[in-house]
Amino acid sequence: KQWYQRRVRGSVSTLNRNSTCIIGDSNTRGLKFGTDGAKSFGKFLQGKSFYAPLISDIDPHVATGYRNCVVMCAVNDLKADSIRTPADINCVFNRYVEKINQIQSANPHVHVYF
Repeated sequence: KQWYQRRVRGSVSTLNRNSTCIIGDSNTRGLKFGTDGAKSFGKFLQGKSFYAPLISDIDPHVATGYRNCVVMCAVNDLKADSIRTPADINCVFNRYVEKINQIQSANPHVHVYF
């Protein structure tokens, strides 16, 4: 029993309470997680980036286990040739909101930023 308690206590970092996933297009490609403060967010912001150039490429389940989720995409959806009217833009926005709702359903405790 003592081995189990030591193992669990040693494997859970207090830094995980701020774990963040970034779901984004090419504009987020340069954002890095790691311990090197000069080349990444540093050790106090742990997480992972997921590439999603279009709203349809967002997998809501990648946010499972993270405390924060930053969603930065939809620019490519808006640049599509089929987007011509304000109604088309509203349709893209509604798809974006639906993905945000799916992320929150997959992880009810996540804070989603967009």
